[in-house]
Amino acid sequence: MKEQRLLFLLLLTTFSLSAQVKGVVLDSISGKPIAYAAVIYENSRIGVNTDENGVFELPKKDSLQYIQISNLGYNSKTVLKSNSLIINISPKVYELNEVVVIGKLNTQELTLGVLKKERTSYGNGGTSHMWGMFFNFENENKAFQFIKEIKFTTRSRVKNSKIKLRIFTINSSKEIETDILEDEIIITCKKGKQLQIIDLTSYNLIFPKEGLMIAFESLVIEENKFEYKYTTEGKKGRFNGVTYEPHIVGYFDTEPNVYLIKDNKASLFNFQPKGYKTYHNMSLLLTLTN
Repeated sequence: MKEQRLLFLLLLTTFSLSAQVKGVVLDSISGKPIAYAAVIYENSRIGVNTDENGVFELPKKDSLQYIQISNLGYNSKTVLKSNSLIINISPKVYELNEVVVIGKLNTQELTLGVLKKERTSYGNGGTSHMWGMFFNFENENKAFQFIKEIKFTTRSRVKNSKIKLRIFTINSSKEIETDILEDEIIITCKKGKQLQIIDLTSYNLIFPKEGLMIAFESLVIEENKFEYKYTTEGKKGRFNGVTYEPHIVGYFDTEPNVYLIKDNKASLFNFQPKGYKTYHNMSLLLTLTN
């Protein structure tokens, strides 16, 4: 482990010569790098994700002094900004609840949500957040307790872009409460449109009575970056734009169903495009079984 830390120190010494905040995020117990952890300036949406080696680069912001680090299965941590950082975060210790054995029949299925392919989608212009869809628990569906799979469509303009799947409950204040899916699932997406079918049978996830949020965490990493040119009405010339792929395909409807999740809190995204009387909704199908 000492050799590994020396390697990171040498790497960060090189980093410190640039005008960015750079560092690496490590598991405090094993010393191994943590891939795709969120690294965000406190009280802002300016953030990135670590790469496969746990390394990150943040733009230097003089007005922002503290950086928050978080990742599924780990305790969040806030540190003071410096040119080069080695940040250790500790794994969460989960208390074991009373075990209740429920027999899974897996003989019938129930599907919730809608799977459509219209020309609208949810993406990321370079900020740290999640897009999610909330599913209520309905008493008439209580026979279907187990989460079997989810289906959704991605659209990507780069090869092998990545996105993180999250499933959790929220409290009455719309704050993230409990991660139902405790394992990290990173989905790799092909260039173009692709139907994603994520089999969750082996995780034995039970649909909670308080309902659940299925969310997609955008990863602000170099391999997801797509640069393009755009024009703006009333202004001359073309401008440079950046987005981080993939996008989650959606559809238009009269009632909004999508939540924007940032700073651990969800808010209903009720934006209506100019000239439309409908909302951007997420195309997502959840399959439950008995």
